[in-house]
Amino acid sequence: MDVNDLLKKPEHLAAFLSSLPYTAHELTGTRRTDLLAQAETLRLRQPELKQMLAEKKAIARQFRDASHDTRAELKKAMARTSRALDALDNELKAQRQSLIEQLTALMQPPEADATAQFQPWPVDDANPFTGEIKVTGWDDPLWVEWCLNQPQRSQYHHPRLGSAIKKAMGHQGPVLLALNEGAVVGALPLVIQSSRLFGCFGTSLPYFNYGGPLANSTSVALALIESARPLLAEHSLSHIEIRTTQAGLPYPCNEQKVSMLLPLPTTDKQLDQQLGAKVRAQANKAEEHQPVIRFGKTELLDDFYRVFAHNMRDLGTPVYGKNWFRTLLQIEAFKSQLAVVYQAQRPVACGFLMGQGKLLEIPWASTLRRANPMNINMWMYRHILRWAIEQGYEWFDFGRSTRDAPTYQFKKQWGTKPVQHYWYTLTAANEPAAATRPDSPKFKLMIAIWQRLPVWLTRVIGPSIVKHLP
Repeated sequence: MDVNDLLKKPEHLAAFLSSLPYTAHELTGTRRTDLLAQAETLRLRQPELKQMLAEKKAIARQFRDASHDTRAELKKAMARTSRALDALDNELKAQRQSLIEQLTALMQPPEADATAQFQPWPVDDANPFTGEIKVTGWDDPLWVEWCLNQPQRSQYHHPRLGSAIKKAMGHQGPVLLALNEGAVVGALPLVIQSSRLFGCFGTSLPYFNYGGPLANSTSVALALIESARPLLAEHSLSHIEIRTTQAGLPYPCNEQKVSMLLPLPTTDKQLDQQLGAKVRAQANKAEEHQPVIRFGKTELLDDFYRVFAHNMRDLGTPVYGKNWFRTLLQIEAFKSQLAVVYQAQRPVACGFLMGQGKLLEIPWASTLRRANPMNINMWMYRHILRWAIEQGYEWFDFGRSTRDAPTYQFKKQWGTKPVQHYWYTLTAANEPAAATRPDSPKFKLMIAIWQRLPVWLTRVIGPSIVKHLP
């Protein structure tokens, strides 16, 4: 939208300011009122400038028939009017330029804030959402443009994720857009999964840790979730799961999971001091086995997948297909990297990294059981953290864990802080949905059987199963 158009029509400016994300530029209600007041003052003073210019022209016309004595008075009047006109013109130009600069700054893509996605929505009970909800697709330009300018979005709200899931997993779903006077003020992306084994349900968003509504207030978020309710009947869904870090929504909620985030210093030496002697000693213990770490993309995919598939079999979890990781690696926007650790020239540990702004996340990592006594896992994470600092990241997300589980304790020792996940369930009767995650107790027998299968077989049948799990 052109800034000059915003200044010409106050209603356009008001709609534009309402559409901005609340975290983008700390656009408080007072700041919004001030910007509107500046624009209104500028508009109201334009007639004053035109009037003064008309007066100057009127004086100039009098010179033609004026006497010598009158001409002297007219010159004085012309000088006074010209000075006043120049002063007013310069004042209004400065005000206009200041307002243009402020609005232009608001229109720029906001600087990514690694922790913005974890900030709570403003409570806006005094101004409930009264706009409309549009049901559209992941490729809608309106959604794409708006989403990419939201600093509070997670990596997985990126519009390209919809095409990645469709390509590698075969699933798709709608995006719900909240519109206020034609401007987007919130969105809820969804993916629908359907299978005979696990049923049919929607998730925002599956496979990853974060999702849920993007909104500039709680009222908008609730409106989006409620607008998803008709999809239950329309698509015969048992439930819709909303994954977010926002507390306090009025739906059945699973709070078992937390993410573990570590603030990174600016140098590796500072990180050594931050981690402490115990962690350093555990990581350094692997040095005697002469491990080597490599960072790359698809050239490391075979080695990454060899370790990952083996470890998933040992855990009793169906493994993603290799094409899933290849698809993510090929999308530049995800800044994906593979980290593979070799010992005696054989891959023994690996991690899949995804970066956004100043935050680097490791959604998947694996170590072969035979490498655990060597402390290879500790060594790998220490070198990934070093690499993250070298790449300019300020935060490292170790991924989600069940609170107090072994993986939680492993991540806690690095000095991480937990970020609570709130996974809400939307059903027709507002009841909790049946568990469909592989760590659910109802799958204990299946897990035990899976752990006894040969790895090659799990690589064949695993992808067709896991793509239906959220």
